[in-house]
Amino acid sequence: MNVLITLENTEGTEFVLPYHYQEYIQAFLYRLNDPEFGSFLHDVGYVHNDRVFKLFSFSRILEKPLKVIREKHLFVFPETISFMISTVENPMLEALLKSICQFHRAYYMGRYQVIITSVDLIPVSVSSDLVVRALSPVCIYSTATLPDGRKRTIYYAPQERDFSELLRQNAIKKFQAYYHKEPQDDNLKVVPLGRTKEVVSYYKRFVIKGHLGRFRLTGSEELIKIVMEAGLGGKNSSGYGLIT
Repeated sequence: MNVLITLENTEGTEFVLPYHYQEYIQAFLYRLNDPEFGSFLHDVGYVHNDRVFKLFSFSRILEKPLKVIREKHLFVFPETISFMISTVENPMLEALLKSICQFHRAYYMGRYQVIITSVDLIPVSVSSDLVVRALSPVCIYSTATLPDGRKRTIYYAPQERDFSELLRQNAIKKFQAYYHKEPQDDNLKVVPLGRTKEVVSYYKRFVIKGHLGRFRLTGSEELIKIVMEAGLGGKNSSGYGLIT
């Protein structure tokens, strides 16, 4: 399920946010949840073979900035903003639905007090051949150990040979973590359509690379469904890989 949330700044002023504002949205989403489930998502998640998945993603703010303050690395957004969330069916989705009945209850996103002014549910359409658009960068990577024992993260671009295969493996692990079984069909191919845009961002001082653009997904409807709901690729709960 996709959920489009619209927020309004209760002060009636513009939102001034850093370039890398994903943490603000992530923290807001955790606050929406039942405290026990919010702690589960933050501290535990869905586990398969020691890999942890939160199984939700969110987009960038959908409105264009009113202006950019480049010298301070800030975006200025209007007083009303919106973003998309995708998630598998779980208590997080239930919490989002309950928020429909709690309009005008105040929350915080960063230093801004906000109210939810609308929540729109958008069903996910799935087929074995689907063209999607990334509303937040698609990120996939592997980790290599250097001779001195340090870890190095290798990010892959859509044009690289391993990009699609690593996305397939990631989708299988998400499916296993959520359903506790193997998919009947484990085929998945992800092909970029046209040019993609590399986005380099920072999350808690770590550099993350991803790509925006349009992609064609073909193969298992089970795996396509899980990436449509939980996010395509890695770092989903940090605001990467929401596709629609």
